[in-house]
Amino acid sequence: MATATLSLIKTTAVGDRRHARAKVTESGTYSTGGTSITAQSLGLKYIDQLIVTREPTAANDQAWDGTPGTSVNVLSFTDGGTEVQHTVSATTSAYYILAIGF
Repeated sequence: MATATLSLIKTTAVGDRRHARAKVTESGTYSTGGTSITAQSLGLKYIDQLIVTREPTAANDQAWDGTPGTSVNVLSFTDGGTEVQHTVSATTSAYYILAIGF
């Protein structure tokens, strides 16, 4: 399973929610179903939404699986027009997230 290392974490209060931004570096073996990111690792208790942005030179795309919770999954997709979710494979990826929660 790929491990997500978070850096550059910044958390800000916005109304009755908190926004947490971070850079995610994935390494290890990616498993179909995604890489888990916990709310606690971002200084939150719960994640309502997650926005993922890749680096311009990245070879893969990432997206949130759309399921809110105390832990969320980020899926990786192949680049090059097919946009198929990666199967089990060795990976190193870097991307940025904006988590909205409380």
